[in-house]
Amino acid sequence: MTWKTSSVVGAIEDLAPLLVGRDPRDIEQAVRVLKKCRF
Repeated sequence: MTWKTSSVVGAIEDLAPLLVGRDPRDIEQAVRVLKKCRF
């Protein structure tokens, strides 16, 4: 894997716990959760 791929995988792994288990149709709620939890 290149460093870019590793960066994307790391970001997804960090954000997954915030989104797993939520309603996938409620995009606005997902965006609010991601904006609230800044890095």
